[in-house]
Amino acid sequence: MHPAPTSPLENRAFLRKQVFMLALPALGSLLTTPILTFTDSAFVGHLGAVPLAGLALGSTILNLLVGACIFLAYTSTALSGRARGEGDERKAYLVGLQGVWLGIGLGCVLYIALLASVNFLVGMLASSELVASEARDYLLSASLGLPAMLGVLAANGIFRAFKDTRTPLYIAILGTVLNIPLSAALIYGAGLGISGAGYGTTCAEIIMAIVLIALLKARFKRAGIAFCVNMGLLRELSFSGAPLVVRSVSLQCMMLLTTYVAGWFGDITLASFQVVKTLWNLLSYSLDALAISAQILVAESLGSGNKAQLRSLIRLLDRWGLLIGTVCGSLIALTSPWLPLVFTSNPQVIRAATAGLIVAGIAQGIAALTYMYDGYLIGSADNLYLAKAMFFTLVSYSLVLVGAALLFLRQPTSSPLFSPIGASLLIWLCYGLVSMSIRLVTLKVRANKLFLLA
Repeated sequence: MHPAPTSPLENRAFLRKQVFMLALPALGSLLTTPILTFTDSAFVGHLGAVPLAGLALGSTILNLLVGACIFLAYTSTALSGRARGEGDERKAYLVGLQGVWLGIGLGCVLYIALLASVNFLVGMLASSELVASEARDYLLSASLGLPAMLGVLAANGIFRAFKDTRTPLYIAILGTVLNIPLSAALIYGAGLGISGAGYGTTCAEIIMAIVLIALLKARFKRAGIAFCVNMGLLRELSFSGAPLVVRSVSLQCMMLLTTYVAGWFGDITLASFQVVKTLWNLLSYSLDALAISAQILVAESLGSGNKAQLRSLIRLLDRWGLLIGTVCGSLIALTSPWLPLVFTSNPQVIRAATAGLIVAGIAQGIAALTYMYDGYLIGSADNLYLAKAMFFTLVSYSLVLVGAALLFLRQPTSSPLFSPIGASLLIWLCYGLVSMSIRLVTLKVRANKLFLLA
């Protein structure tokens, strides 16, 4: 146990230590997914613009499914963390375990549903039959790992609730280290192309899930708690997480719509979108490490009733989020001419991606604050409001993006704006600046009211 702070100065130092003790290991584990995507994009990108465009579409559909189930981690962290704050560690463990069972079951259901609908999905969204074929191959291979992916999500939520962000970090490193040679061998050595990227990721996710569940089982045995399903807590977890499904699906639909609109402008724009999206996600997951700290510490502070510490925590995370987001965004914008070279040698894709990266870099300060406020409300289990706010953001953003894209497409082809560069700028202005600004306003208004921040 840490000694209680006795002065405002000591309290701030205590909070900083708590935040970074949780955030730094969480950063490593959160980076697993974007690093896997980064690796796949780099490998597949050198197969050509069409496979890269197919990966953009396939990974977006897969991320929609996984993202819809992110409530498994968030709800486990919030409910288990609240139970810990109240001193009920048994319930904290058991609530988190139900998330693991739920995740594995959902993964199996989603895999079957994807098998039945994959042709319809890629046919509806693809910019060409060649892109559709590549996207289909990726989805069929990568979706095999859905039960493992969702089990890992839920298991991470348990560890975080107990302020253990190191174990997920070690497992993430294991998965990343395994994935890189596996994907390279399957894509190039076995000649599987884009399917090899999906199979490599699937193998890494399954190994991670096996190790995490084995570690959890050992913890439960030491604590004398049965490693089994508890229907009452499973229902509590499901009902609490249901609004987060709406929130997560709305968020993923924003990215799916953006991918679809990028396809209106052709394969070059879609391929450049995948490059920028990969780096955007890398930054998002990096900044989300602070939001994970927010979820854990907000849930614990609310459980213990320490409102003063809660407000100090939010002020601290606001400052750090804005600072780190601005610095990271500046680095992305300044290195934007060279970053696309990691993914492709196509000069048109490079130029369009560079334009998008500049806008994405500028937007990182707003994005960082958005993730912080998302974390505060998730930690407080204010899930119904999160669902409403994200749905409002989806509707508002959709109107802006589709309207702007239709106006763009009405420009004469001789216009300097009518190019992959212009399309990339348009897409990332809408997603990076407009959508993040709407999200931030809706979340900050609620947090100010809920935590008396204003």
